[in-house]
Amino acid sequence: MKFHIKTTGCRANQWDSYVISNTLNRNGCAQTKLEDADICIINACTLTEAAERDIKRFINQCRARNPKSTIVLAGCHAQVYPEKGFGADFVLGNKEKFSILEYIGLKERSIKTVDDTFLEKAEIDGLPTGKTRFFLKIQDGCDKFCSYCIVPFARGKGRSRNEDEILMAMESLYEKGVKEVVLTGIEISAYKDEKTGDDLNNLLKILEDAKTPPRIRLSSIDPIFITDKFIDIMASSKKIAKSIHISAQSFSDKVLHLMKREYTKAYLVDTIKKLVKRIEDIGIGLDIISGFP
Repeated sequence: MKFHIKTTGCRANQWDSYVISNTLNRNGCAQTKLEDADICIINACTLTEAAERDIKRFINQCRARNPKSTIVLAGCHAQVYPEKGFGADFVLGNKEKFSILEYIGLKERSIKTVDDTFLEKAEIDGLPTGKTRFFLKIQDGCDKFCSYCIVPFARGKGRSRNEDEILMAMESLYEKGVKEVVLTGIEISAYKDEKTGDDLNNLLKILEDAKTPPRIRLSSIDPIFITDKFIDIMASSKKIAKSIHISAQSFSDKVLHLMKREYTKAYLVDTIKKLVKRIEDIGIGLDIISGFP
């Protein structure tokens, strides 16, 4: 059986699609272009305005270029809006998408309540083609329920991958010659190893001395986590890229309050000043939501 997979949305979805592809490959399937696939999968976002447009476009392309294929709509959109299948043959949630072959042949839609304990295994089998960075998901879910965000309903409560599994994955990536790993998740600043209690700061310290690819990059960080301790770790690290993307969302105190964010404009400005002062030539990116509400 041949499959084609398209990914939309966040970096966590990039990891999820990597795992889905590896699972299918281990079960005798082969990845191919859309026109030759028996199964066409879209692992779809639901967060942005363009999410539904991307889904519709992909499904229409499948019907036009490969009308005999089986179309699977999976991921966050399917989890939150299972009734909006847009003509897909199967609609699979964020847990079910990792077991696609089990659902092929079933007629019902397979969406279950988000499993707040589930986190797929971090097995490194081969590398994505044409990619210079590898996205490693260390955390999933979010407990914050910001007023504008549907992600907790799509991904469930926060949970984290244990350090041992992360270290094994990092060593495997090092041995495969990967040069840069992006630590990603839905809210990586909430990372906490359930066994050791280590947070993201402690994990970064451990990775500094472990066998890993030479460069480590962080995906978006909640401003609240950018403390003096975090800045010191980043500044002194020989591995962590001197670049940070801050999930600011707004610089208006009124809007931040309505968004249920836990900081102020003054805090954001002060944090950015600290980063610029203490980390030479740092690159800073910001997420800003316009038009809220």
